[in-house]
Amino acid sequence: MSRFTGPRLKTLRRFGTTKDGRTYTYPRIHGLTTKWIPKQEIIPGKTGNSKRKSFKKDKQYRTRLLEKQKVRYHYGLSERQLLQLVRKVGKGKGFLLGFLEMRLDCILFRLGLAPTITSARQIVNHGHICVNKKVVSVPGYLCQKDDFIEIKNNLGSKKMIEENFKGRQRLIRQVFRARRRAKTFRNLKRVPFYPQGQSFGLDPRWSKALPRHLRSPIHLKFDPTNFTATIHKWVKQGDVSLKVNERLILEYYSRQI
Repeated sequence: MSRFTGPRLKTLRRFGTTKDGRTYTYPRIHGLTTKWIPKQEIIPGKTGNSKRKSFKKDKQYRTRLLEKQKVRYHYGLSERQLLQLVRKVGKGKGFLLGFLEMRLDCILFRLGLAPTITSARQIVNHGHICVNKKVVSVPGYLCQKDDFIEIKNNLGSKKMIEENFKGRQRLIRQVFRARRRAKTFRNLKRVPFYPQGQSFGLDPRWSKALPRHLRSPIHLKFDPTNFTATIHKWVKQGDVSLKVNERLILEYYSRQI
């Protein structure tokens, strides 16, 4: 994808709000940006204040289009790249989000080595990542089972990755502290992390309490001491980082497959 340089919060607002109980919330596309939108923000455009009434009359085409755009912005894909993957799925070779989750830039994002997928693309482009002992500078490189991912043996590369990983751990702690204050977990006395080096990130008993993009990836084995990872199986449907309806995306491209 050509690098997205447009307004990111405005892009999120364009998707509109969805009703969550009594409140309206905007979607969070964590692969695009770490920012969030206050609830009082309105949809961009002159008629943004008339907001929700137009979204109650959603047409099928618009619903499918928005699902497709969420995937494009989250994973940083061009229209051509997404269409190629949809055609591959149409031949029965796998499911769409599985191919996207196995991309090298997305794996770095899921491991917490980059704050966003956009940032992970830059890290890969600059040659900081090695796959099977070889430097890979293609963000869309499709990783396979038993691939070994590590940081380039360079002081600057390791320092940058370490700072990104510490930022992800701070974010996870903030989420748990916020939920503890909200009494979501009344018995939680501390943030349930394993000691460094034993396992990646979070105690699996509490992992499901986090948003999808912060959960420990089941299909990856990660060593947080040396920042190395091994892909030990193909990603499953329930372990993707973005909540979308894949069927609507396939229906959108049905005439082009």
